[in-house]
Amino acid sequence: MKDLVVDVTLRLSGGIITYDQEWKVTAINAQVAQIFGRNYEDLLGKNFWAVCPELIGSPIYYQCLWAIAHQSSTRFEQYFYVLNNWFEVHIYPNQTNLTAYFQNITERKQLETSLTAENIVFPEFSTQLNSQARSKQDQNWKKLLDNSSDLVCRFDHNLRYVYTNQAVERATGLPALACIGKTHAEIGLPKQIYSRWDHVLGLALKTSQEQLIESRLPTPDGERIYKSRIVPELNDQGVPEYLLVLSRDITKIKQAEQERSQLIQEQAARAEIEQVNRVKDEFLAVLSHELRSPLNPILGWAKLLQTRQYDTTTLNRGLEIIERNAKIQAQLIEELLDVSRILRGKLILQKCPVNLTLTIEAAIETVQLVAQAKEVEICTYFHPNVGKVMGDPDRLQQVVWNLLSNAVKFTTFGDSIEIWLEQIDSQAQITVKDHGVGIAPDFLPHIFDSFRQADSSITRSSNGLGLGLAIVSNLVELHGGTVTAESKGEAQGATFIVKLPIISTPITENQPHPASSQLITLAGTQILVVDDEADSRQYVAFVLEEHGAKVTTAASATEAIQLFTQLKPDVLISDIGMPDIDGYTLLQQIRAWNLKPEIPAIALTAYASEHDKKLAYRAGFQHHIPKPIEPDKLVIVVAKLIQEIK
Repeated sequence: MKDLVVDVTLRLSGGIITYDQEWKVTAINAQVAQIFGRNYEDLLGKNFWAVCPELIGSPIYYQCLWAIAHQSSTRFEQYFYVLNNWFEVHIYPNQTNLTAYFQNITERKQLETSLTAENIVFPEFSTQLNSQARSKQDQNWKKLLDNSSDLVCRFDHNLRYVYTNQAVERATGLPALACIGKTHAEIGLPKQIYSRWDHVLGLALKTSQEQLIESRLPTPDGERIYKSRIVPELNDQGVPEYLLVLSRDITKIKQAEQERSQLIQEQAARAEIEQVNRVKDEFLAVLSHELRSPLNPILGWAKLLQTRQYDTTTLNRGLEIIERNAKIQAQLIEELLDVSRILRGKLILQKCPVNLTLTIEAAIETVQLVAQAKEVEICTYFHPNVGKVMGDPDRLQQVVWNLLSNAVKFTTFGDSIEIWLEQIDSQAQITVKDHGVGIAPDFLPHIFDSFRQADSSITRSSNGLGLGLAIVSNLVELHGGTVTAESKGEAQGATFIVKLPIISTPITENQPHPASSQLITLAGTQILVVDDEADSRQYVAFVLEEHGAKVTTAASATEAIQLFTQLKPDVLISDIGMPDIDGYTLLQQIRAWNLKPEIPAIALTAYASEHDKKLAYRAGFQHHIPKPIEPDKLVIVVAKLIQEIK
């Protein structure tokens, strides 16, 4: 029976289409598929309005809704641009589906061109019916629109109202007569509202494309939020004659979204506080354990040696145990002090040119005894002629020592650790790789956080406060470098990579940095400076031009992109916090659009925390200079960056 219905449908001379209650097309013939400008396969079984969204708000859309609402058949005439023909459309609804039949009436319409028809609410399907039929159809449409809870308006080319339904009067308190023939400004809407509305209406007229706008409108019941759809009504030549506006009150939806967002934020804040408290409690428990554990052998052996007489061997053994555990305690205390200094910005580096080969060898000597006790072999691979770095040799040794200590701690008995030193471009790279317990994927992003340990339970297999890697991260950053961690997962080892900038020009320990900038020339260098603050922008430009650079400034990211296509500068210096588009996004867009993918970039910003520095490096900036700006430091960094790319 179903196949017979389909066969009859396909053989009809006119077009026929049937929808189910979810607007899915259950039957259709080729003629109606042509009318809608779609393939037969594109429509069958699909939601009709999803496949043909351009028909939402058209006569067939409203006639279908009217027929379903009244459970009554209806007919109307409509012009379809795809076939350049007029069709008489009959709609037959029932409880489970709706069927529309299309009959070509183009010849009849051509014979009726001499007749005059009066426009009604939707003139594109006005017909040359007798006055009684037209009057009945007008009444049906008016009843349908006035019963709608959505606001329905219509505008002409001059953006004047030509129609409003009763929902508009209920929402605004303005009767239709107070609106018809007037603009938004003339009915008393605030300028900040109607200027935006008129812009979008004008855009719909200009482009012949539907527009969406979400706006807050004053009503007698207070401010309401409306989501509006603007549909251009096209004439036979495809030119917009009118604009149909359908607006729905979404205030309650927005309030619900805001309440939900606030609830989510509150839940996240509570979860963060709970996590902080949990981490703090875990840290205090670990701190108590780690500080008390060395005390037991220290106090125990001290008491024994004071109260009893032992031979030399036992005496020396006791003293060694006291010394070893005292050093452990001293190291724990030093880690706490280091973290405190870092957090307060009081950690001072005594910088000089550093040979990293010697630094690594010294760190290896420090952990060698512990490694030998576990029969762990430390394999070194040092590339020759790696350049020196400017840094504090003791602190850099501390970085390597921490990484090696962790590697030994988490490497299984009898296994090996590998450490490489190599030069990659303008950076020295230290790689420490072990084959131990590895790092769980969910903990890897937190590996450098202070007071965080993958296992802080009483059954954990290692000691320590969870500060070593946090100190490593901060020390490396203080040296202008980066440190990253890699692991394929638990029981698959871990790799830590430290990158430090190599000294590009010979620098002696006693050479003062401020004086060196006086000798630097930036002649021939094209620099683009982006900052929304005029004073800061001009100051940076002045400093760089004093050293011979050719500087172009931009007050926004949008202006910078326009200038970039013309200038193709050698260096980009950008503020981070700017309206509309921030500095991170600016650099990403420049590189994504291949304007100059490898452009050297410096972040010059008041966002000066370590987190902000990480974000800048992650976004692709080579340097992060916090405001206020020291002119000599800026010139040195720019010169260094230019030297690195040559």
